[in-house]
Amino acid sequence: MLQLRGMQAKNTSYAVPALEKGLRILEDLSASERPLSLVELAELQGRSRNEIYRMLACLEQQGYVRRDPETKHYALSLKLFRLSHNHPPVERLRAAVDRQLRELAAVLGESCHACVLDGGTLTVIAQRSGGERIRLFFDYGAEFDPLETCSGKLLLSRYRGEALRRRLEGTFWNELSAPRQKSVLAELADIQDRDLLREPSQLRPGVTDLAVVVGHPDVVLATLAVSHLPGRPKAKTLANIEQALRQTAGKLQADLGF
Repeated sequence: MLQLRGMQAKNTSYAVPALEKGLRILEDLSASERPLSLVELAELQGRSRNEIYRMLACLEQQGYVRRDPETKHYALSLKLFRLSHNHPPVERLRAAVDRQLRELAAVLGESCHACVLDGGTLTVIAQRSGGERIRLFFDYGAEFDPLETCSGKLLLSRYRGEALRRRLEGTFWNELSAPRQKSVLAELADIQDRDLLREPSQLRPGVTDLAVVVGHPDVVLATLAVSHLPGRPKAKTLANIEQALRQTAGKLQADLGF
């Protein structure tokens, strides 16, 4: 489920305080790794217990939250999960990405693709080829170990603690020596605040991989990436590619409402 915490609504003269309070409760419950009590939610919201209780009662009645009868703590129900599956987020993301990749590939003349993390696997959700006769091609649905790609490392770097450990369990992490594992963690920590990563490809010698994150600091959805083949007569510089990737990521984030 997508976390909404930190996403700020645009200033508007049509404010609906009750709705805003309800949405903030959903954000707080979504951001928490455990159910929260009425007191904890009131403290997070900076509001009275009576005020938050009324909102919780409404959300519980509508099926968005559930209250544990023993602990009296609140958690999200599966209703938001079911609603999200009526409009699959990956398909919406893929449709928005495809439009931007088409333009990016035309501008750069390079093969461009977009990836998401699916458990411990990096999956290609969209791709567009450059216009030259010799070019790289990424199959839609192709899967990679995230530790061997720019995109995968950028996405993994956004996770912390137990969440990162669960993601790493799906990679070749357990096959690494202890010193190599320490090195990987240090590398992920080093890039956790970067929006773009550029490095020699681990999969194709002579190719330079560039990837940029798409999303919000709390909700990193995907990466846009280019695998650059050097030596082509009309090839763009790496600086040009980085600029185009960042611009395209900005357009995509605007399309997605970030």
